[in-house]
Amino acid sequence: MRLKDEFNSLVGEHLDGTATRDQTQRLDEIMQRDPKLQQEYRTQLMIHQLLMERFSSPAGADALAAILSEPAPVLTPIQRVKDWFRRIFRKSDCPCCRM
Repeated sequence: MRLKDEFNSLVGEHLDGTATRDQTQRLDEIMQRDPKLQQEYRTQLMIHQLLMERFSSPAGADALAAILSEPAPVLTPIQRVKDWFRRIFRKSDCPCCRM
């Protein structure tokens, strides 16, 4: 398994709250070896936390599902995240608009 694939799998387990101690240790090892992956993890964690806060209600979950199911133009991953945030948050609340 490529390191990036392993990293993505471990991050998914960690954010879902289902990672074992060994998986968490392996994720830490990978991030210590690659600062870019460490930054990517921090970004994914921030996005996950913001989305969980914003969409913790059933109505919020339905709104998120509707946004994610819309056909998206071809965008880079960061452009797509920014597009989602702009649709989800009012402009004053959007973390991407404040960057």
